[in-house]
Amino acid sequence: MGKEEILIEIEEAVAYADLVELDRLFDLYLSMETEDEASKTLAMILYSNYNTFSENNTVRMMEMLIRKCSNLATLRESENFLFRISVLRGSVKLYNCFIKEGIEPFLLNCGSEERESYYSKLAGVAEMLTNVLFKKYSQYTRGTDYNGAFERDEGSKDVLLINKEDYELMDDIIEKYNTIVGRRDIIKNLIKRSGQKWQYS
Repeated sequence: MGKEEILIEIEEAVAYADLVELDRLFDLYLSMETEDEASKTLAMILYSNYNTFSENNTVRMMEMLIRKCSNLATLRESENFLFRISVLRGSVKLYNCFIKEGIEPFLLNCGSEERESYYSKLAGVAEMLTNVLFKKYSQYTRGTDYNGAFERDEGSKDVLLINKEDYELMDDIIEKYNTIVGRRDIIKNLIKRSGQKWQYS
């Protein structure tokens, strides 16, 4: 089986959270691809299949990857692909997995100054990504972008009806809000690890 066929199977296993099959497929793929390319490609697969509902499974997949090849967490240092998807998705759980499984063991025998410098570089990248992405968010107005008033279901006073388009928009807003809060918490943790003081409330 070639790399392309393996990647198709990996995509399918990720989509179905088939961790047993992923264990086998990750081994196969890592045996025939460079670490740098594997890090980039597999990070993009995890990124594409991530949402808050599937977060725990994505964390398990990242953990599996880093345990199989710890270099995947340290390649390119602060420009690491697994780190970047954690920040882009604003997932504190993915970030914690990345730090616990990859960075803490990597920095274990380093002095405090070297550790703080490493975390400071990660914080700089996280802040840069956050600033770039923040400009891309749109403002939504009730009554213009979605209907504010909902009808009540005749069968129950506690059930409100909502248009499908409005539900999808609100779901997107909630995902984006959680991403913003998650990025804030990631940056806050990195700043603390780098020996600096968090300046915002």
